[in-house]
Amino acid sequence: MTSLERIENSLRGVESPLKGTRALDDPLDDVMDDGMDDARQEKLESEMGPVSGSSKLLLPATKERSWLPIAIAAVVAIAILAAVLVTGWHARRVRDAAESSSTPDPYAANLAIANLAMSESSNLAGSKVTYVTGQIANHGKRTVTGVTVQVVFRDYKREVAQSQRVPLTAIRMREPYIDTAPLSVLPLKPRAQEDFRLNFDSVSPDWAGALPEVQVVHVDLK
Repeated sequence: MTSLERIENSLRGVESPLKGTRALDDPLDDVMDDGMDDARQEKLESEMGPVSGSSKLLLPATKERSWLPIAIAAVVAIAILAAVLVTGWHARRVRDAAESSSTPDPYAANLAIANLAMSESSNLAGSKVTYVTGQIANHGKRTVTGVTVQVVFRDYKREVAQSQRVPLTAIRMREPYIDTAPLSVLPLKPRAQEDFRLNFDSVSPDWAGALPEVQVVHVDLK
């Protein structure tokens, strides 16, 4: 065997290091790979949603709730409520002032009210009750069977805080508790005198705490 033949046999037994590999990039193979990648991408998006280049899922943006309409509605409601309260308070003050200036009954000049005092207690419901007590004397010549008085509570500015008309009731028993009755049951005869008590379930918080003014505005006679 010649030297040339030995060299050729040696070359046949050695594999090329490039065997089984792609020596050069084939453009057709690139197109096929791109098509397969696009198909896989569409399938993934149909199952999991859009996927970015970094394989991070895109979450839908959260819609923020606006509180501005609710705040505006609350302010309007508060303003309306305040206006109603102020209007009612003003109307009550005007009514009380008008009642306190009413013309008394002509026979009221014969009735004298004296020795006014005040006290407080709690009723069965736990509310505070205010009492005004005093004495009424009949200096006229007729028997009185009913008296309505105007009671005025004033504030620190001496303005009317509360004005209320109530029937006068005479005290007919003090022990074991104070019991009252209307003058139709206990008539006030001429030259007679009776103790009385007036009850108030509530008094205006604007009241200054001084004794109220009590004026006879109506008298029933016989």
